Amino acid sequence: MIDVDHGLVNMVVQPSGRPVRLDFELARQVGWPQLFTGMYGQMLGHLILLHAFAVQPDTDRPTRFAARLCERLHPPQRALAQAGIYIRKWVKVQFETTGIDTRLNLPWD
Repeated sequence: MIDVDHGLVNMVVQPSGRPVRLDFELARQVGWPQLFTGMYGQMLGHLILLHAFAVQPDTDRPTRFAARLCERLHPPQRALAQAGIYIRKWVKVQFETTGIDTRLNLPWD
């Protein structure tokens, strides 16, 4: 399943503490995510970036989070390259609009 719209606004937490994903509007079921490197990279980039924004100014946690995603998912290098492009784009937008200069050390750079 590839979903470029991962985000906190698409999650709810049950009283038990279990997170539940909502809103699968942009999700696509694919047999081989490695063939969809653009979407796969955007999904990973969006997920890592949201994590970084949620825990900033701590930039070590998103690096560890990104490394764990890579360990678990083994995404192709092209998807990681796309994730990096996506992340750098939105970090730049954040800086231009708010002046917050988030710097992430991506484990694959």
